[in-house]
Amino acid sequence: MSESSEERYHKIRDRYIGIQLNQVEQFDKNMLLLSSGTFGISFAFINQVVKNPSAANTAWMIIVAWSSMALCILNTLVSFLVSNYVNDREVLIIDIEEENKMTDCALKRVVPKNRLKRAPNIMNIGTLVMFACGMVFMIIYVANNVK
Repeated sequence: MSESSEERYHKIRDRYIGIQLNQVEQFDKNMLLLSSGTFGISFAFINQVVKNPSAANTAWMIIVAWSSMALCILNTLVSFLVSNYVNDREVLIIDIEEENKMTDCALKRVVPKNRLKRAPNIMNIGTLVMFACGMVFMIIYVANNVK
């Protein structure tokens, strides 16, 4: 028994959607791990690496780096919540669309829009930018202040 082209299409499509969801999940976890680790390690070892951590001419760099890392962590956590909301909303939309197929024309429900559908992707880009900014400022700060 061979499967139809439509069944093959759905099987392949579902597989790629699964891969994409896994990649997004891994990205979020890795960004949270990297930014938290960098943030924590830089706090713990700054006195051993830098000759004068509060040097007036470069102290602002470490403040920017730490702030970027903290925002990266916060943005990642908020992204988890937004992703859950978006997924719940998509399930609701699918349910309403399916319900509308089974009911009489006069009784159809209005299908809501999922206005935040692209928000997790935008937030992930923001997370990456904040992490990169934090790393750049931390590297510059350490390079200028190594013992």
